[in-house]
Amino acid sequence: MCWAFVLRRVVESVAESERERAASSLPTIQLLGYALGAALSGIVANLSGLAADGSRGVVEGAAFWVFAAFLPLAGLGVAAAWRLSRGTEPGSSPSRNARSQMSRNAIGLPSRPMISLPLSSCTAM
Repeated sequence: MCWAFVLRRVVESVAESERERAASSLPTIQLLGYALGAALSGIVANLSGLAADGSRGVVEGAAFWVFAAFLPLAGLGVAAAWRLSRGTEPGSSPSRNARSQMSRNAIGLPSRPMISLPLSSCTAM
């Protein structure tokens, strides 16, 4: 996921007085997600019996349950990404170019991007 575009969308969706707070909250939420994900993965693995036995069958079973336990969260992530990509107000559907132009003008950016981000600036999750 490319966090630069997510951050831009989040910052654009809040009031002018809250933009600095919104921009600084995204890295904090990301780190919190990493920590909770690691903790929950450990709990699921331990509940699957990995703490007691390290045989191949137990490890395979734990691997399955760790994966399966996070499938509902993956679905929530897809739904959140869909909503984020569609716009901030439910039911609004201006064209992508019109939405981009409106958002750029709202924060005082030029109508055309001065630089484009290469795909290498995005991090894979």
